Amino acid sequence: MVDNAPVSDQTFAHLMAGLGLGPENGPVAVAVSGGADSMALVRLAARWGAVVALSVDHGLRPEASLELDRVGAWLKPLGIPHDRLHWDGPKPASDLQAAARAARYRLLEKRCRERGIHALLLAHHQNDQAETLLLRLARGSGVWGLGGMAAVAPALTDMPVQNGRPLRRYRPLLSLPKARLVATCKAFSQEWIEDPSNRDVSYDRSHTRALLANPPLSGLTARRLAQTAQHMRRAGEALDHYAQGLMARCVVFSAQGYVTVQRTGFQTAPLEIQLRLLSRLLMFVGGAIYPPRLTGLEALLAEMGATGFKGATLRGCRVFLQDGEQVIICREEASCAAPLPIKPGETVFWDGRIRAFLDVDQKPAMVGALGDAGWRYLCKEGQGIDKALPYPVRLSLPALWSDGRVVAVPFLGWRGSEAGFSTELMARQSVFGAMPDVEQE
Repeated sequence: MVDNAPVSDQTFAHLMAGLGLGPENGPVAVAVSGGADSMALVRLAARWGAVVALSVDHGLRPEASLELDRVGAWLKPLGIPHDRLHWDGPKPASDLQAAARAARYRLLEKRCRERGIHALLLAHHQNDQAETLLLRLARGSGVWGLGGMAAVAPALTDMPVQNGRPLRRYRPLLSLPKARLVATCKAFSQEWIEDPSNRDVSYDRSHTRALLANPPLSGLTARRLAQTAQHMRRAGEALDHYAQGLMARCVVFSAQGYVTVQRTGFQTAPLEIQLRLLSRLLMFVGGAIYPPRLTGLEALLAEMGATGFKGATLRGCRVFLQDGEQVIICREEASCAAPLPIKPGETVFWDGRIRAFLDVDQKPAMVGALGDAGWRYLCKEGQGIDKALPYPVRLSLPALWSDGRVVAVPFLGWRGSEAGFSTELMARQSVFGAMPDVEQE
């Protein structure tokens, strides 16, 4: 492979097929910032199949709007639809980059769903992967984190696209060096915009980019580091295989969304397998996209194995001991989403894990956590409710609220006068589904 050769249509089609994508699957969306990477991607994708370009103006730089004007002018004669999205509202004073990334993904994914598109293409490439590996190495990441960015990653939110298919983020260029994308733009006579933040030395990624440009060791190249990330990802898949075996032996799943872990059997597994499974269970129960930090996970695992374990919280989950042997992992009430309005005949997704539906003959209400007040009301008014569930589990159960009172809690088998309400546990994916990104890139 020539590291500075333009990407051919055949090569791009092969990369897309490797991700399970074909032109016959319908249009794809491409996140376009105007840089050489995203301009190369959108041009290649437009020759491959139907595309929609999506650009986000974060409102952080006054010149950003003019840059997107240029992007639109480049795409219009090519017949590529271009949607401009805006991050409105107040901006955080700290960790602005992370907040901007999260906002960008939310806006991109929301527009994909509005357009009925199930595939969002991102232009991350081999150099980005190498930089990500170095950054995570500096943070002390484990096998999972050192696997770098995933070629296929789940969406930030679990709401399906209109056609019922899950929305996924795809990175078809992850194996290609940036030089090939620059060469591709030149082959298309395509201009691009240089991002000034790439030269800002206050960002860690700028330092890693400079290090790769002048490596202190022979062989410390973007290609080698990207290969290392791939090796670590394969190692992670092997660990998942053995963690699934441990799960089959020691974990029981409840229809109410909590899990029970047999502590003694769990502790017989190697430490890395325990950590792997515990992380996946926390993500599954809490509806989280990203796994907990390794330090917090190791601390929780140590607490779980200690005599007199009283319970702990991590990643939106409550972990506690029952009957001296069973470890319960359930959703933490304090971390549940705020109550969400629901209209008659409407389906809403609450707390990243619950699909709720209200019949058309009901009146508008709210979906929220049952909580202590709701439970006490049920004990007073409800008949035949299931009181066997552990108390912390009950608190986070989805309930229908109307006029300040609970009117239905399907997971407890209880309904008041408003019987037309149903809830369903929506796992973001199976416990060992597609490897998520460890952090926002």
